[in-house]
Amino acid sequence: MSPRHWTVPGLIGTRPPAEMRAGPLCLAAVAAATIISSAMCSISERLSPSSQFKQRPFRRSTLTAAAEGKSKGRNKDMDDTCYEVSSELYEEHDYSSKSKPTVDPKNVVSTFSFALPKYSIQDSDGDHILPRRKTGHGESIEIEHSYSTSLKLVGLQVWRGALLLSDWLLHYGQTLSGNDYILELGSGVGLTSIIASMFCPVICTDINRGEIFSLIKGNVARNKHVVRYPINVQELDFKADNLSENIISILPKVTIVLAADVIYDDHLTEAFVKTVQKLMDIPPKRTLYVALEKRYVFTIRDCDTSAPCYDYFTERLATLTNLNVEQLDTDFPQYFLYEKVKELVLWKITSKF
Repeated sequence: MSPRHWTVPGLIGTRPPAEMRAGPLCLAAVAAATIISSAMCSISERLSPSSQFKQRPFRRSTLTAAAEGKSKGRNKDMDDTCYEVSSELYEEHDYSSKSKPTVDPKNVVSTFSFALPKYSIQDSDGDHILPRRKTGHGESIEIEHSYSTSLKLVGLQVWRGALLLSDWLLHYGQTLSGNDYILELGSGVGLTSIIASMFCPVICTDINRGEIFSLIKGNVARNKHVVRYPINVQELDFKADNLSENIISILPKVTIVLAADVIYDDHLTEAFVKTVQKLMDIPPKRTLYVALEKRYVFTIRDCDTSAPCYDYFTERLATLTNLNVEQLDTDFPQYFLYEKVKELVLWKITSKF
């Protein structure tokens, strides 16, 4: 008898022949399969942290399949046309704003509140910054962004790593001066660059795809009350063979490089690390800070949770040459309103000139 498909909750297998279906052996097999399936689902729910991508409509199955493929070296481009991802931030707090989007009517505008650090922030003329848009948390910025996107366009959203890096900037920004220049990689909608511009000039870069450049420029215009130094928007494609002449001409001024939430696809991670090597090989000495979130998934293949994208990132970091690489503590104060989960990490990469 040729096998046919049969299903028990959470498990797909082969339908047994008729003479077995009513027997104790079959009943025992079904019971065992159900118990195993329920246990695996329970483990998955218990071990998968809240920082997991929220995907519609195939949240866990799509993530698991992607993770299994990456962990086994089968990192093909994922077909992201059948589902979308949304940042966890939107469910943690109410960031809604009465302001209307200007770039795309399908976008939303969110208000991100933050406390001002105790030290004094000065503008380019040496004047003290006075908050102009007070909230219960001290200050706020408005960001137009997408609520959900395909995986290739996640830069149109806001993720926790950008807020972690912004916290770092607010805490350590007093060590910067107007003579420093910050280069941000993969800036997305520009939130971190806007915060960085409170302390020194910023070169805000990303790939010119979709509405990213329009969103960056629109968000900079929305937040003139915070922007104190110029923000220069430039294209920088990690997958390009060489750095553009514009970027190369700017690099001698750059002392700090920032990147947040750029690790979510192995092909992009490999291109990002190669770009880091190119940027850091050009004098003078500079430091790169990378903020990201470990995203754990439960893989049926391995019957365990893992963070395959993060693991691949750390593997690629080991290939960098003539650079110091270290993971930093993230115990600096939190200024922005968000859930600062333990999966958020910060890496520091310094050139050896």
